[in-house]
Amino acid sequence: AQLPDLNPIENLWAEMKMIIRHRSLPPSSISVLMEYVKDAWDDLPPEYYRKLIDSMPQRVNAVIFAMDIELIIKFL
Repeated sequence: AQLPDLNPIENLWAEMKMIIRHRSLPPSSISVLMEYVKDAWDDLPPEYYRKLIDSMPQRVNAVIFAMDIELIIKFL
């Protein structure tokens, strides 16, 4: 069984990748990619970070629930 992910940085990276992929031109070099990443970082609104922070209690509860289910299954 796999536990739910507690790390919100995965969501952040996914959002930044989406922003970069939606650009009209793909990056032509590492320096252009670095510029795109910085732009994507700057484009994320503070509300996005707040949403990730606010999701932590639900993430922790999901892990606790999954661990409880694993323990129950072990003792059946």
